[in-house]
Amino acid sequence: LHLSIRRQRQMCIRDSYEFIQIFLQSFFGKFFIVFLSWSFSFHILNEIRHLAWDMGYGFDLKISQITGIITIFGSFIFAILIYLFGRNII
Repeated sequence: LHLSIRRQRQMCIRDSYEFIQIFLQSFFGKFFIVFLSWSFSFHILNEIRHLAWDMGYGFDLKISQITGIITIFGSFIFAILIYLFGRNII
């Protein structure tokens, strides 16, 4: 009985791994990876922006708008770099 439970668990793990591998190689899986990378990048850059605000810098309207644009574009650039790094292109 113990051997069959172990065997079933191994089969479930193997099936789950294959399912995840197939999903991540599909278009939606790649979209999910890029979107997750973008959200992490945006969050990190926005936290750096907020740290500057906590230190008292960047409260002017013009500087706030510039740092917001830098945060958005920088997050896209970082997401692309993370994806390319993960694909061993960089």
